[in-house]
Amino acid sequence: MLVSVFSSRRTRGRFISLFATAALSVGVMGLGAAPVSAANGCTLTGAASGTVGVAQNLTFAGCLGATTLTATNPTTNYGLTSSISVDASGAGSHSWTPQNSGVANLSLNASNDNGGILASVNITGGGSTVCSTMTLAAAPVLSPNISAGLVATVADAYGDNSPAGTVTFTDSNKNVLGTASLNPTRDIDGAKSLAKINWAPTALGPITITATYIANSTCATASATKTFTVGLQTQTAEYSAPASGPVNKGRTLKLEAASEHGTNAGQNITWVITSSKKKCSLEFPSSGDVKLKIKKKGVCAVTGTAPGVANEWSPYSISLRYHAK
Repeated sequence: MLVSVFSSRRTRGRFISLFATAALSVGVMGLGAAPVSAANGCTLTGAASGTVGVAQNLTFAGCLGATTLTATNPTTNYGLTSSISVDASGAGSHSWTPQNSGVANLSLNASNDNGGILASVNITGGGSTVCSTMTLAAAPVLSPNISAGLVATVADAYGDNSPAGTVTFTDSNKNVLGTASLNPTRDIDGAKSLAKINWAPTALGPITITATYIANSTCATASATKTFTVGLQTQTAEYSAPASGPVNKGRTLKLEAASEHGTNAGQNITWVITSSKKKCSLEFPSSGDVKLKIKKKGVCAVTGTAPGVANEWSPYSISLRYHAK
């Protein structure tokens, strides 16, 4: 699950009060496997230990009015809050990810933090601090042997800095697809950095790609994994024939222009009349165009098809239906 997004909500004096409450309720810091109960019957339960960067589940029971969860790390005295929801009986759950090693105090608060602490618990996070977060994106359509951009976005998990360094892109077999340097940028969400490579898939089907950013020795590695689908490209006619609909008897319609060369994959289009040939006929003038002569009243139906290209393009097909009056 994704790391919860928090906003700063604590002062040092507030933290000391929270930490004291947790220490008294849990007993020993980092050993709070049992839920902490308040007089109102609210309980907050979470595993006593976790791993930095790995989400764990928190559960609430009997916590009527609970609206926020606050996580405070003693080494930084940095309070982070996240909105939570409970049902009519005060029960609910929330995914929380340790961001720093050491003991974090989590407290459940009511009425937008104005109603006091309902329950709290300590959780010890092991491993390196999460300093950066990452997302991975690619072109909306991936096709074999067609270059597509893989873009990784790396953001500072706590500050407003643009991370520096490189990102390596690999497939599920650990094959390196490419490595790119991070370039700083900024948008409405703040500072971040982008790394991009141009890569062409070689086969149809799903492909799972991982982008990895190696942070410094005090920070956990940031990575993102996503599965993309590689499919055939869609052929289209270079020239657009008139749309189906009513036409006047005696009219000649251009289905294909010689200058447009069939489809966008370079394939020739074959035209066939599928209704009575007494009502319309195909014409192939010396110009190289393909035309349809409407001879009598009634329906004239015609189709155009072109073969696909193995592992690259899907077949092309169009059906047109004209009603002569």
